[in-house]
Amino acid sequence: KDRNEQGTIVAVGPGKHTVTGTFIACEVKIGDVVVLPTMGFTKLQFQGDEYFIGPENQILARINKEENE
Repeated sequence: KDRNEQGTIVAVGPGKHTVTGTFIACEVKIGDVVVLPTMGFTKLQFQGDEYFIGPENQILARINKEENE
């Protein structure tokens, strides 16, 4: 069975423009841990690491990190 992938954001773009010209900035940032769908993202192998490339609006969830300080 397919299962959702979990990963850490390593790069983001600036955002996108809507059809009306409004700019929507990215909400995820480098270092965020996210859950990705089983389909829709492109898997890329690079220098022994596996990367998933896709649009922000298809990310299923952002996982909050609890810091014990």
